[in-house]
Amino acid sequence: RFSGSSSLFGRNPLNTRVQIELSRAAAAPEIDLGRFAPDAKGIRIKGKFQLAGDLTLNPSGFGGNISADFNDGHLRSERNKLSLEGIRLTLSLPELPKLRCAPGQQVHFNRIALGEFVAQKGRIDFQIESEKTLLLEKMRFRWCDGNVETQSMRLTPGAEDLHLTFYCDRLNLAKVLEQFGAAAAEGRGTVNGRIPLQYTDGKIRFDDG
Repeated sequence: RFSGSSSLFGRNPLNTRVQIELSRAAAAPEIDLGRFAPDAKGIRIKGKFQLAGDLTLNPSGFGGNISADFNDGHLRSERNKLSLEGIRLTLSLPELPKLRCAPGQQVHFNRIALGEFVAQKGRIDFQIESEKTLLLEKMRFRWCDGNVETQSMRLTPGAEDLHLTFYCDRLNLAKVLEQFGAAAAEGRGTVNGRIPLQYTDGKIRFDDG
């Protein structure tokens, strides 16, 4: 839904303001994000989406703000063997046309799978710094019956090589070995520590930690 007004004459000519409201039901078909950004081709997403925007255009230029809510979301990328389920996100872009948001934005998810790696009940604190940079301030989730956090890192579109470090607390060692494909084991022993991870060309490699 669009509504707005434009002043062509008077003391403030060419002063235009438009309000936008957009909604998409959770049951609607998936969308390939490549339709909007070439670097996102093959990443498919669905879920309940609502957006509200207030846009202005005057002799000083274009401006405005947009806020969006995304719930019961699912994202998958077959190329990267990535899937996210149960996504919940609220996002505000208050300084259009700058693609920048305030620090401490959060996205929650119920499950994430990246290759053979599977985790649950996660939260990502992030900030969109520009159209070319996304800052992951912190990520935390449940993995192998324990808790995991990561350090901050910056992501850029099209990056094929990713390095991050997991800080692990009380992981079930038998489940860790099973998920790494190292051994089939049973037991209640736990492990703590630091695990450096490298993700390249859709494959995960764990360095010494």
